[in-house]
Amino acid sequence: GVKYVSGDMTFTVGYLSSSSVDESYGTAGSGVKDEKSHVSASVDYVIASGVTGTVGYRDQEGSDENTVLTTDSGSSWYIGANISF
Repeated sequence: GVKYVSGDMTFTVGYLSSSSVDESYGTAGSGVKDEKSHVSASVDYVIASGVTGTVGYRDQEGSDENTVLTTDSGSSWYIGANISF
């Protein structure tokens, strides 16, 4: 990932990609991969001393035996705040 700070703003971008091959014991190997990938980006802004707002996005996809898993795939936007005192 990459993070860039400029004054009161912080930009963050991340990327993850992984894969593996799993086989059942006692069966011939197929070599078909299970995979997971995601891309994320966010912007943090210091609103006041001790208060930071965040807007972010994430897109991810997971597959098992080369079949996309809808339960592990999708995209989302999020908004949040971090308050410390």
